[in-house]
Amino acid sequence: MTNTRHTILGLGALALLAGIARVAPAAAQASSQDTVRLELVVGNQTVENVSARGLARFNEFRTVPDGPVLEFGHLAWAPAGKGWTMSLTAVDAFQSDQRYLLQWADPARFSIRASYTELPRFYSSGSTTLWSGIGTGTLTLSDAFRQATETAAGAATAPAAASALTALMNDALTTSVRSLDLRTQRNAAMAALEFKLSSAFSLAVTGRSETRTGSKPLGFGTYIRRQALAGVPGTGAGNFWRETIEARGLELVEPLDHRTTEVATTVSWTRKGHSASVGWQGSWFRNDITALYFDNPFEGVVGRASATTFNPASDQEPAAPFGNNNLRGLTGRSVMQLWPDNNHHRIFGNASVRLGGRTRLSTTLSSVILTQNDPFLPYAENDQVVFSGVAGQPGVVYAKDAPLPQSSLDGKMGIVQADVRLTSRITAALSARAAYRFYDLNDDRPEIDFPGYSSSGDSYFRRSIGQTDASGARVLLNELGGYRRQRMSAGAAYRFGWITLDGEVARLIWDYDARQVDKTTDDSFKGSIRVHSSDVTINAHYVMANRDYEGVYDVGLELSGVRAYDVWSRDRDQVGADVDLPVTADLALSAGASYVKDLYAGAVDTFSYGYGLQDTKSGSVFGGFHWSRSDWSFGAWGGFDTYERDNLQVTKTSLTTDYNATNRWSRGASDNVFWIGLDVDGRILNQTSVRAAANYQRFSGSWETINLATPDVNSAVAYPFPDQDESTFSARLSLLRQLTAKLDFELRYLYEPYRLTDFTWDILRPYGQGVFKETRSSATDVGDMNVSRMLWLDSRYGSYTAHVLSFLLHLRL
Repeated sequence: MTNTRHTILGLGALALLAGIARVAPAAAQASSQDTVRLELVVGNQTVENVSARGLARFNEFRTVPDGPVLEFGHLAWAPAGKGWTMSLTAVDAFQSDQRYLLQWADPARFSIRASYTELPRFYSSGSTTLWSGIGTGTLTLSDAFRQATETAAGAATAPAAASALTALMNDALTTSVRSLDLRTQRNAAMAALEFKLSSAFSLAVTGRSETRTGSKPLGFGTYIRRQALAGVPGTGAGNFWRETIEARGLELVEPLDHRTTEVATTVSWTRKGHSASVGWQGSWFRNDITALYFDNPFEGVVGRASATTFNPASDQEPAAPFGNNNLRGLTGRSVMQLWPDNNHHRIFGNASVRLGGRTRLSTTLSSVILTQNDPFLPYAENDQVVFSGVAGQPGVVYAKDAPLPQSSLDGKMGIVQADVRLTSRITAALSARAAYRFYDLNDDRPEIDFPGYSSSGDSYFRRSIGQTDASGARVLLNELGGYRRQRMSAGAAYRFGWITLDGEVARLIWDYDARQVDKTTDDSFKGSIRVHSSDVTINAHYVMANRDYEGVYDVGLELSGVRAYDVWSRDRDQVGADVDLPVTADLALSAGASYVKDLYAGAVDTFSYGYGLQDTKSGSVFGGFHWSRSDWSFGAWGGFDTYERDNLQVTKTSLTTDYNATNRWSRGASDNVFWIGLDVDGRILNQTSVRAAANYQRFSGSWETINLATPDVNSAVAYPFPDQDESTFSARLSLLRQLTAKLDFELRYLYEPYRLTDFTWDILRPYGQGVFKETRSSATDVGDMNVSRMLWLDSRYGSYTAHVLSFLLHLRL
C-alpha cells in the first residue's frame, strides 16, 4: 500500500511538472528584463528486494528512497542592471543526505555563500542486543541474567561449562533480545561572507555549526589477568582458572550527541602580484554524553567475595611480582570515558611576495591553543571496593568516593607552525624550489600521579613498565608528550623537448619530549620523469627513504604494538608509473602500476625480537581504454590492489617474567581488491540517448596467526582470525528522451547485488582480532575462553540484491 501511494504521488508530481513546462515560456517572457533559469530533476522511484540486514550496507553513506524524489534543483537569478547574481541549488531534497547551496555575489563588492548538508552513516539494520538503555549513557542488564551467565560459566576453580553457557545465550537471544538500527546523522550548516573593502583589501567571515547524533557500535575489550579465590597470585601455584590473560570482548552501543561550532575571520591584501592575510579561527566541541556506563555481564551485582580492599599501590598490573590482581574483573559495573569537550583557537598570517619576474617567496606563521578540562572518573564504579579502612566500620573510604589528586585535567597545549617556500624559474627549461616547515607542539598539560584505578573496564588505566613515583611505588601518570618537527626539502626540474626530469631531497626530523626515543631523522629522495607529446604521456617516479633514531630506545611493551613503528628504524622503497597512449583518433589506452615496501630493522638493545609492526608491502596495477566515434563512446577499466602487513606480539606469563619471548605470536594480514568496469554512452534515436555502466569489485582479506614457540600453559595462545570475502556488482541503465526543448524524460534502472562471505555467526565467537585461548596451571589446555567472548551486539550488515527503477523529468526554464 505504501509503495502504491508513493507511486500515485510521484505520477501526480510528474503530471504537474509537465504542465508547468508548457506554460513556463510565457511566464519567462513577462520578465524579460531579468535573467531567470530553473532546472529540476524530479520523479518517482521504486526500491525492491533489499533484505532487512542488507539495508544498512545499501544505504551506508546515502539514502535511496522508495517514492517521490527531488534529485536536483537549481534556480539562478540575475536582475537587469543590478550587477549581482543569486542562485539556489538543492541535491536529494527532503532526504537524510540532502544538500542545499545558496550563493549571492557581486564581483565588485561582495560574495555570500551558505550551505546545509546532511551526512548519514548507517551501521546496521535489525541488530539484536541484550542491552537496555540504547542511545543513552547507561547500558544495563538484568541482575537475574548476569547471575545466570556467571553460574553457567562455571566455578572459578573449574573449566567453564560451555554447553550450559551456550544454552543460556541461545535462549536469551531468542526470547530477550531487542532489535534496533545503528545509525548516525551529521547535519552541518555553513555561511561565508566576503566583502571588498577597497581595490586591495577584503574581509572574510565564516561560520559553521555541526551536530552529530544517533548511535554506533563500539568495540570494547581489555586483556586482563584473573585468578581464583585461593593460591598465591602471580606465581602459578595452585589451580588458577582464568589465571592468565583474558580478552573480554564486548560490543557496546555508543550514544552520540556532539555539537561543533566554528568561526573564522580573515583580512586579505593583494596588489601587483603580492598578497598577505591575517586571521583568527575558533572551534568549540561539546559532547552532552561524556561517559558510557554499562553492567558487567560476567559478574553478579556485588562482585566476587574478595572485592573488599583496594590497595592503590599493589592492585594494578603488573605487580607482586608478575600480576597481582585480586580486584581485576570483580566489579559489577564498568564505565568508559567518551570524547571530552575541547576548545581550539588559531591566529595566523600568510604572505606571498614576487621577487622580480621569476621568483616567489611564500610564508605562513600560525599559533594554536587547545584546551580541555573534563572531569575525571572515580577510582571505581563498584561501591563494594574499599579505598582505605575496613568495610562497614567507621572511617572507611570507598574507592568510588575517594578524593582524586585532581578533579579534572585543566589541560592546555600550544602549537606554533611556520612555513617558508621559495620557487624560481631560472631559465625557460630549469626551475628550482626549496621549502622549510617548523612545527612545535608544547604540551602544557599538568603531570598528575594517580595511585591507581580498580578494575572497571576502561576506567582502569594500565601503567607502563617502570612507571613509579619518587619512592619507587607503582603509580599511574599521564606522561607529557610534546615534540618538535622540522621538514626541509629542495628540488629542481629540467625540461628538454617533451621530457621533464624532476628530483627532490627531503629531511624530516622529530625531537620528542617523552617518547620511546629522543629523536628520529627521515631522509628521502624522489626522482620522476614525465614524457609528454602528442603521441604519448608517461609519468614515472621512484622514492627512497631511510629513517633512524637517536638515543636509547625505551621499548615499553605496554605501548609497543602502538608506537613501535612510529619511531623504529625503517627503509622505504616506492616506485610507480602510468602511461596514456592515443592509438588512433578514436582509441586511447591507459595503464599504470605502483609498489611500496617498508623494511623494519627488528629488535633493539636488550630485546631478542622486534615487537610491533613488521615489514609491509603494497602494490597496485590498473589498465583501461576509451573509444569514441560520432555520438558513441565506450570505456573499460580494471585493476588490482594488494596490501600485506605483519605484527609481532608478546604476552605475559605467570611462571617467569612479565614478558617472555616464549609467548610471542604473529598475526599477518593480506588484503586484496580486484575491480573492473565499463561505460557506454550514445544516441539510439534523434531524440533519445542511452548510457549504461557496470562495475564489479571484490575484496578478500585473510589473517594468519602463528604461535612462534611453545607457549607456557599458564599463558595465552593466539588462535586464527577468520577470513572475509565481499563483492559488489553494480549495473546501471539510463534512457533519456527529449520531449520538448525544455523537458526530458528519463528512465533509470539499477541492479546491485552485494555478497558478504563472513565468518560464522556464533554467539560465543564474536569478531575481533587479538583474542586468546585460555589455559590454566596444569599440563592440560583448558580450551577456548568462551565466557569473555560473548557477542552482545550483532552489528554486522548482510548480503542483499537491490533493484531500483526510477522515472524522472528534467525540466529547464
